[in-house]
Amino acid sequence: MSVIVNNIEEVLLLKYVYENFYNCYDESQPLSKFSEFLIRLPIKEMCGITVIVNLSFSRNSIDLKIEGDKIISKTTNLFETLFYYTLSKFTEFPSNEEFVTALENLTETLNNIRFNKFQGRFILEETYDNPKLWEGILGNNKHIKFTFGACCVCNESTKSITHNCCNNFFCYECWNQLKPFKCKNCEEETSDNCLCCGQLKCPLCRASLFTGNSEEDSERDDDREIDI
Repeated sequence: MSVIVNNIEEVLLLKYVYENFYNCYDESQPLSKFSEFLIRLPIKEMCGITVIVNLSFSRNSIDLKIEGDKIISKTTNLFETLFYYTLSKFTEFPSNEEFVTALENLTETLNNIRFNKFQGRFILEETYDNPKLWEGILGNNKHIKFTFGACCVCNESTKSITHNCCNNFFCYECWNQLKPFKCKNCEEETSDNCLCCGQLKCPLCRASLFTGNSEEDSERDDDREIDI
């Protein structure tokens, strides 16, 4: 069922934002800072996962981008992208109808999105990609090492791992429940002078899920003398 957008102000606001991006876009430099423009939506949690939700404006589309606020990507060391979906696609400056389509698709997508613990991603539809299927097809073969395993906390199947430290399976739902580490010697939860405070610690090896450094590594860094 399609969601009807009756408020013309929403359409005009979206069009205004895109016009500003369009006027700044440099076609000769497609990788310039104006090749993508993000607007952060006032959403802090979805399906129990702490998130950063943006509308992404590019030359040919308006997209929905959802990142994990506590989860760092293995490849970029930025927040992990948990969902990316095109709301509206066009070849030239979009019409009012195409902005309406983008808003309709945004509302419908946010209403129907679900988090898949096994894939570590938000999805709109269930897929074939699940542990029971693969275990049924491949069987209990000792020569095979799966790309998924039991989460070290909840013991449910997942593809998500602690890639910056011990590379153990750790689902994003459990990851999201971690509290920032607080040093014994620090009075505040975070400190600009402490490399340990504020980090999320792996439940197995106790190293930082962001940097891979352990508490002992941070203490050694603090004790190291610097010659000037």
